[in-house]
Amino acid sequence: MVLTCIFSGKAPTGVNPPSNVFLRFDPDEQILATLENAKYYELVEVKSRVGISSGSSIGVGRGRYIRTGAFFSTPITSQQLQEKGKGALCLTNLNLYFVSNTKTVKFTYDKILSFTPYSDGLGIHLTDSRRRPIVIGNIDGWFVYNIVTNVHLLLTSKE
Repeated sequence: MVLTCIFSGKAPTGVNPPSNVFLRFDPDEQILATLENAKYYELVEVKSRVGISSGSSIGVGRGRYIRTGAFFSTPITSQQLQEKGKGALCLTNLNLYFVSNTKTVKFTYDKILSFTPYSDGLGIHLTDSRRRPIVIGNIDGWFVYNIVTNVHLLLTSKE
């Protein structure tokens, strides 16, 4: 029903904001969809070291030893998705909101460079080159992708 309304250039009616949270919307902002039980993931760098050692101990007296050898380590940097919050995703005609007890984020469509839909989530790449990609999981990624990529139909029909 939501996609049918958007494809026809109208905002869906009767969509409620996320439960148990307060979001301050702009006066001309309309809620298109709300998805509960969403998870917010950020791509983080994990640093560790892997090393080897070699050598031997030589006894030089009663209970005394001299250790000869070497230790060599290499730093390893990897990236992994880390869950930062569990809450609700709210899609409006102007912004995309993620709301939880630990993290609340507002993404303006103008600041989003691209979306990557997954079967169980949506990847968001922002225009700020310093920010790493964000993944909203535990949602129908293709449904959200179709809404956010076709929001311009709703905006252009009003003009």
